Amino acid sequence: MQPRRPLATSVVLLVLMGAGCGVDENGHGTDLSSMDLFGIDINYGDNGPVQDGIGPTDSANTPETFVPAGKEYPSAELLLKITGPSGNGYGISSGSIISVTGVVFSRPNTNLILTWRSDQVTPGGPVNIGSGSATGAPFWQTDPISLVPGDNLVTVTAQSDNETESETIMITYNPAFMFQSRLQVRPPAIFVNDNQKVFSTIALGLYGNLVGSTLALQQVDSKGRKIKDLGAMADNGSTGSSGDEIEKDGVFTLQFNMTCPSADPIYLRAVAQVTGAYGSQESAYSPVVKIDCVNRLPVQTCGLHVKTLSNARSAYEAAKGQGIGPARQAAIDAFNADPDALEVGSMAEEGGLWVMWKDGVLGALNLAGPDIRGGSGDDEAGDETLSTIEAPLVSDLPILSKNTMMLSPFNAEFGANDETQFVGSIAGKMVCPTYNLKGPYNSAAANLSRFRAMSDNGIVAVATHGEVYFKGLTPAARERLGWTHQGAQEVLWSGEAVDCGKLTQSTKTCTSSSQCPAGTQCLITQAVYTGGTAQVSGVCYDATQVDLMSGRAVLGDKTYGITPAFVLNYATARPFPQSIVYLGACRTLYNGSLAASFFAGGAKTVTGYSNNVTTSFASQMGSQFFARMIEQQMKAGEAYGVGAEDPANKGSFFRLFGARDLDVSQSQILNPSFETGDLTAWDQDGDGRVIAKLGPAGPVSGKFMSIISTGLGFTVQTGSIEQTFCVPADATEFSFFWKYYSEEFHEWCGSAYQDTFTAVLVASNGKEYPVVDLSVDDLCAPADCFTCGSKYVGLTPAPIQFDQGDNYQTEWQRSSFNVTSLAGGPVTLRFFCTDKGDSIYDTAVLVDHVKFE
Repeated sequence: MQPRRPLATSVVLLVLMGAGCGVDENGHGTDLSSMDLFGIDINYGDNGPVQDGIGPTDSANTPETFVPAGKEYPSAELLLKITGPSGNGYGISSGSIISVTGVVFSRPNTNLILTWRSDQVTPGGPVNIGSGSATGAPFWQTDPISLVPGDNLVTVTAQSDNETESETIMITYNPAFMFQSRLQVRPPAIFVNDNQKVFSTIALGLYGNLVGSTLALQQVDSKGRKIKDLGAMADNGSTGSSGDEIEKDGVFTLQFNMTCPSADPIYLRAVAQVTGAYGSQESAYSPVVKIDCVNRLPVQTCGLHVKTLSNARSAYEAAKGQGIGPARQAAIDAFNADPDALEVGSMAEEGGLWVMWKDGVLGALNLAGPDIRGGSGDDEAGDETLSTIEAPLVSDLPILSKNTMMLSPFNAEFGANDETQFVGSIAGKMVCPTYNLKGPYNSAAANLSRFRAMSDNGIVAVATHGEVYFKGLTPAARERLGWTHQGAQEVLWSGEAVDCGKLTQSTKTCTSSSQCPAGTQCLITQAVYTGGTAQVSGVCYDATQVDLMSGRAVLGDKTYGITPAFVLNYATARPFPQSIVYLGACRTLYNGSLAASFFAGGAKTVTGYSNNVTTSFASQMGSQFFARMIEQQMKAGEAYGVGAEDPANKGSFFRLFGARDLDVSQSQILNPSFETGDLTAWDQDGDGRVIAKLGPAGPVSGKFMSIISTGLGFTVQTGSIEQTFCVPADATEFSFFWKYYSEEFHEWCGSAYQDTFTAVLVASNGKEYPVVDLSVDDLCAPADCFTCGSKYVGLTPAPIQFDQGDNYQTEWQRSSFNVTSLAGGPVTLRFFCTDKGDSIYDTAVLVDHVKFE
């Protein structure tokens, strides 16, 4: 073993207020045995439809005109979105029959027809293998679709009178194997001509029939057809070579170099050789993932784009006294005066003013007026007759995280009419249930980075401006951007000021984000061991520039906006935990483009407005909705009632789309045994993750368990996970299982190197109740040292190594604690593992089967 160094000092609830609505000239796949496809309640409240008011606890100040019951879905134009088995265009199945699911919105009083076609992907092109129909709206499901082994392209088409829209998903059918997760790639984008180290992982899980010890990582085309092999993915814990962080945890890794020769995406997939049903060797394929390849935006060019936007705003304001029509035309003329403008919105379009330049950057103007969540013109509201059809029934659907994010980019403008501050106030006062507040983040603090983190939360409250743009964008431009919807895009404005000088012009290496330019983040891609310690390195990742060049972010003359593609992109990496999303801005449920992306990304309920709304009306509606859900503990449908019409904007309604039985009031621990496959509902610090196996050790129950450590792989920080919740009123015992691994045994028993593992319950008054408090000497054998063995449970050589060898383990141990004195009250449960002395020799602890009874 290596000598020691000297002892070291040691609901997505999106409250989109202030929609900057522009003005026009006139002013999951599922198993067929289950039909719980969407988590939606067909009722309008626990006691059935509410006909004459918002709900059982009407405010005296509530407007008196309401959306007719069951008539509240977006209806501005035809929109189709596949949400299952995946919302990102690629899915996987271990069964030969599947149904594809999704959402569709259409104009009122039109004939809607949904059909599907499936094609087998072959080297010579697609071969048709089936077709049929889909039923239901806005939540639809296809007939059973038969799959062939390998890749199957399923195209769903919606026809509504003279409108047609299609979307395709590639479903990979592996008869004898199931990947636990999608392929993860870091960084997710590369600038053209940069030679970039890429770190890729995929989890196989506990139940596999893998032949050999590696997977192949392949570069493929968008249809999954092989271009070349990139290397072998290993699960060997060799961080310095393969990049794998933990040996035999079921997560396979490859780090490799990649260069983007052009702005065309690069596609990757993992391929496993597995034992088939009859003993034959077969190939199993992961879903395809995409690496974005993007050109850099020169600082000077960005500045010219912003100048064009500023010129268009000035032209609009100068001509506004002549009327909205002349003002819009003046702005459009200013866009067209830019020789680099490729496409510009027209006078015929409803919605905001926009431009697309030749470099692919999208620009738009946020022209919100005073006390309006949109434009200050005289545009007409949408249709007062709204189309809908009820959705499948599911009862008592909980959000899976109590994280509550509040974003208010225009807080200074909204003042007392900012419902995000109201959400923080009432949620912060709740005792049981408790809410883990993130924010409110006001003004510039409501930046793109925090919008990217929306999917970490069960409730997201955003107060901002919003509008629809890009309706006239050409099909060629939509294809380049990856947009399947042929109509307008609902856009939300952030509080992050446009600063062209922050766009990086070269890729900088880093070991932490503190070394990176403002607005960028250090993504670790490799590690080299020196003196027994991992020296990590990575790149400063400019996510804002990538989003801008990929069409996910919109350039404004003042701040950046986000598109539905932005929402889905980050929710694909980390899905919403059955969140509630409240969109309190103009046209946030205009055509459903945002709602569909939130829904495809894992959210279960979306509320918003069909057209222009005043700030005072949205503040009243949003505050009432939050008060009912959080304080009165109503479910979403009951809190919503039947929706109200803005008295100042006839035909603009408050709408709810999705699960009416979504509940934010659960007070007990969420995701207690990590069966979501990740740390949803838990706060993580340092090295905490969820795995399905560690060598031969599997979970005590279920499919997953957590592991915390003193810093395995790329992570050099000690690990902890924690969650705040309320102990059940009738609970008497808290228990969990743990399994301890350490390289400190047996050589360093009796020394100063005492890696510790603690589990503690912290009451609301700060008092700590230790459940487990272990050090190395506690678990060493009594013969190892004079003070050893006070809690000895036996040690055996571990069949896995970390990085120094000689690793020992305990068996699974159950610990319990009497919680009678804590029953009914809030506590924070914290699991913590830390180094004592130095970080050369690692310790890790498995945690599972967390339980109150």
